[in-house]
Amino acid sequence: TFSNVWITVSNVNDNVPKFEKSMYTTQLWTHSNRNQLVTHIRAADADHDPLKYRLVGNNEDIISIFWINPKTGDIILTNPTKLFKYQLIILNASVNDGIHTDYCRIRIEIITRTNKRPMFTMRQYDAHVSENLPPGVIVTKVIAVTSSNMPGHLEYALVTKTFDFKINSVTGEIITLRTLDRENQAEHWLTVVALSEDKQSDWATVKIIIDDSNDNPPK
Repeated sequence: TFSNVWITVSNVNDNVPKFEKSMYTTQLWTHSNRNQLVTHIRAADADHDPLKYRLVGNNEDIISIFWINPKTGDIILTNPTKLFKYQLIILNASVNDGIHTDYCRIRIEIITRTNKRPMFTMRQYDAHVSENLPPGVIVTKVIAVTSSNMPGHLEYALVTKTFDFKINSVTGEIITLRTLDRENQAEHWLTVVALSEDKQSDWATVKIIIDDSNDNPPK
């Protein structure tokens, strides 16, 4: 005779979460906007346990400038008025899976604006575009300004190598190069740069979400 035996293998939290980098680097203007994204820190856990991010071991004044999303690891600028006191900020962060902890550092260079140096109006731009549209769709527009708060005499470029998008070097418009499929890739991250006539530059990130068009029949 035969019988079926079902064996359930339970997960044991025996893997330490690991940050993608031990040191993250970024820049902030002294005139940065409140609630703008500073950077992302990310960790992976082989056990797929829920992770919690924290800023740790920093003095109270520095802690009051930033906030970290405990679920996503996004670091947000909450008190930009204090940036003028610093030229360089080093943040310490941790990630914990309930048992194990890993650590990383975030190096933030504080930059004072000059007359000709460009600055993006946002550190991160978020955009949505529907899948299955023909190429040539304008997804979003990035804007950089100089200290006079006027755009112009700036050249935009994509730092990220991509076959899906291009950027208009004059207007900052980000345009699709081909039809996008959410099932292949639901999210795109791009890095863009603005370059002034005297070769000073600033950068920003663009997050593009591909919206579902319900093009797959149920099975």
